[in-house]
Amino acid sequence: MEDCAAVRENSGFSIQTVRASVKKLLRNKAYILFLILIGIAAFGFTVTHFAMGIDDFGIGHYMDLSPDSSNNMLQQGRLLHIVLYYLTGLMDVIPFLNNFISAVLIVFSALLLSALADAASNGRFNTFEHIIFSGIYISSPLMAFKFIYDLDVVAVAISSACCVLAVISGFSFLQSRRKGELFFALCMLLLTISSYETFNAVFVIMVLFALLLMALFTDKKPKELCVAGLKLALMLVAALVIYYLVVTVLQVCTNNLNHTRLSLFNRGRPVIDLLKSIAYRLLNFKLFGIAEFAATAVIAVPTALYYSIKKKSVFVFLLFAGMGAFCLAMPVIQGQLYYRTCQTFGLFIAIIVLMVVEIFRNKRALHAFCACAAVLLLIWQLKDVNLWYYKDWANYQKNVYAIHNIATQLNSGYSIDEKPVCFVNRDYDSFLMSWDEDKDQYEIGESPIVSAVAFCGDITCPELIRLFEYQEYTFLIQPSWEQAQKAIEYSENMPGYPREGYIEELEDIIIVKMGDA
Repeated sequence: MEDCAAVRENSGFSIQTVRASVKKLLRNKAYILFLILIGIAAFGFTVTHFAMGIDDFGIGHYMDLSPDSSNNMLQQGRLLHIVLYYLTGLMDVIPFLNNFISAVLIVFSALLLSALADAASNGRFNTFEHIIFSGIYISSPLMAFKFIYDLDVVAVAISSACCVLAVISGFSFLQSRRKGELFFALCMLLLTISSYETFNAVFVIMVLFALLLMALFTDKKPKELCVAGLKLALMLVAALVIYYLVVTVLQVCTNNLNHTRLSLFNRGRPVIDLLKSIAYRLLNFKLFGIAEFAATAVIAVPTALYYSIKKKSVFVFLLFAGMGAFCLAMPVIQGQLYYRTCQTFGLFIAIIVLMVVEIFRNKRALHAFCACAAVLLLIWQLKDVNLWYYKDWANYQKNVYAIHNIATQLNSGYSIDEKPVCFVNRDYDSFLMSWDEDKDQYEIGESPIVSAVAFCGDITCPELIRLFEYQEYTFLIQPSWEQAQKAIEYSENMPGYPREGYIEELEDIIIVKMGDA
């Protein structure tokens, strides 16, 4: 109770107030119990059911820092991936551990975010509101996209936690002026932006959220909050400058300038076409996470108006608008809405749900309705992420079956000890999966074996052989470029897997055709 009172009495934001909020939440048995249960419900299946994602087969390629390895992590500027891979090995394909660590970090991020909300609002929110806020954040369906990539998931989870810590320490520095807190905030920001570009926008939204709560529930004036926001923006800019200087130096020193993250930016696409494309994808309700965000964006408008009128402040409305705008920052910059880059959506949805529930906290009937709606939303999210994880796992089992089937046939009737095996794929859409025209992308659970064939074009690549090695088949010999070209030409009239005749042995090579033209 003393910590709670301290938070309520102190409208200043500091490490002490956040620490008091963390202690309060940790002592709240109901909150901790539901936080753990929601974490298990959200991540339990993917933690206990191993599946390789579409990029996991190519980890060796992405982590090869030689200039010849195009689009490697250094060329992309993803330093956190490199550090984690070479220091800990966690960026490799590891059953259970990667997803478990990531799940723990996401739950930890939710706890910190709730503590941030508690401290910034002077203890405004009750236990249910904290539970629903944390639960919706944890179970965001669009976060599920990252959990099918061992290559990304740990780095993304670390960035999630570091992002909240950066916001907390940044605000605390503005209050205390301690250089140590500024240094820590910059370090956390550097870790945040070193994995995935979208966390720049996540950081901004978290800052705007904290400013919104201070504007609504403390005596802080808009001018004071604007100054604080600008200073935190300068911190982000400083971190970005430092980061890109380090990346550039490393790229120059290693001759890894073939590709940079600047290639992600919109390449002169007409603004109207860009907006139409983003609008189309937002209105494509086949993915629950996108439909959820679109509906939330609509609800956010009257919510913002309500708080603005109540507070008699345009500043409050602008904070809501800013959060919505930064949700779409990366799609606008990239010129495309990639669902895997929508980490901002889950955070925005959690914020708006929290603010809507808070509006009706003193109106029993309406509050009960909003509470039930929020719980149903949480259940829908949990259902969605588990179906996605199941689909990914089931698809991987198809791949494992195909690998065992092909390897068994190669091992039983062909001279694999003497001749290289050339995997050829004339049309990778025809093998185990299909392109979804409506979504303009492959569905979650894309086939890694298909992608491995497509990774280096039509021919055998080390990544495909690595898939067989993951299943303990280490007998495959890498073909030369000339042998691969010969296989492509010869396979023109061959049937594709699994039809009879998809394997053909010549004098110097063995051809395996994975798909038909």
